Amino acid sequence: MGIVRYINYGLLYFKTGILFLLYMYVFKKTSGKVRKNSLITMIGLAIMSSAAILEMDYLITEGIVMPYYSPLLFALSATIFTYGQKQL
Repeated sequence: MGIVRYINYGLLYFKTGILFLLYMYVFKKTSGKVRKNSLITMIGLAIMSSAAILEMDYLITEGIVMPYYSPLLFALSATIFTYGQKQL
């Protein structure tokens, strides 16, 4: 079961990286509200990625991070991501 978890994490970070690069491209090529919304969305993606890293079982079982950090960060990133996706 361990290899499936690593493949899942790898795919998650790969997809997040692709999304981050797409929003970076939009940020560089546009201006105004679209640029601002893409920046807000990139911030939400960065926080979501850090929450996914903090959710690893090793970090929680070793006591490096508290188990309630990652749900709070996921909720914060979802809020920021949704705010960045609002209608222009």
